[in-house]
Amino acid sequence: MLDGNSDFRRIVRRFARSRLVSEEAMPHFDQENWFALAGMGVLGLGTTTGGGSALDVAASIEELGAVGFVGPLVETFMACQMLTEEDVESVSRGETIASVTWDATAAPWGRLADILILIDSDGEAHRCVAERISDVETLGGDCWAHVELRPVAGLNAGHRAFAIGEIAVSAYVIGAGIRVVELAAEYARTRRQFGRPIGDYQAVSHPLAELYARLHSARDLLGVAATEIDTNDSSSAGQLSARLRLISIQSAVDAAQLAIQVHGGMGFVNETLLAHLSKRIRHVSLLGPPQWFSEKKARPTRA
Repeated sequence: MLDGNSDFRRIVRRFARSRLVSEEAMPHFDQENWFALAGMGVLGLGTTTGGGSALDVAASIEELGAVGFVGPLVETFMACQMLTEEDVESVSRGETIASVTWDATAAPWGRLADILILIDSDGEAHRCVAERISDVETLGGDCWAHVELRPVAGLNAGHRAFAIGEIAVSAYVIGAGIRVVELAAEYARTRRQFGRPIGDYQAVSHPLAELYARLHSARDLLGVAATEIDTNDSSSAGQLSARLRLISIQSAVDAAQLAIQVHGGMGFVNETLLAHLSKRIRHVSLLGPPQWFSEKKARPTRA
């Protein structure tokens, strides 16, 4: 159900697997790759000018998550639901970078961002200027910044903007989570102990199978949630996307922990694709709507 436009998905997958994946992956933002995504039409997906749907957004980001792509994906897709058509076109072309934050003192991609958006505790969006800004290094490769934001204009942030943010986070960590389980399973098939592959031992194979099933169940739910956003842009769609986010993050974090354990610990995988994906899962989990916001949305509605 998550195929979306299957031809477009294959194009993104080919790009991701040929240009972005590396067995010695190191996190960094590559402007050339960002413009390449823009040229393919990825950054404008889910907007009135860029075409596509929430399902296409989910399918594309899942492919990018599987290779640990570093870039303001979540922020871009959220911002394009709130900005003017002129700004959306600029962001979609990769010419303008947007940051979306719920914290007036910290901004993802704050140093690179041309547009700074602050969401307050009531869910109101404000375009801001930075009075002060200083860089923050992160393990996940994102360029965060300490900032002092001053609101200068209000923006329209509806259910769709928040739901797209949760869809984007979920798609990324699901893609990365499935990939780390695959890497761990591949290692378990070849790593021998006591004369047998360690994958023959139930203590290794059963947890991997469980996480693989959990992540694919989350992937199925991702398709349902994205379709609901496309067909029913309402609070019910937002509730589903919020629940998806909580489920997918927990499953992906568990998968990363297990994959590292199967390899014997972080010391054995540091500076490999597995380590990079594990860091990206934790880092991307912090993006988009904060956990308390998603938890509040995910609660059953009382009759």
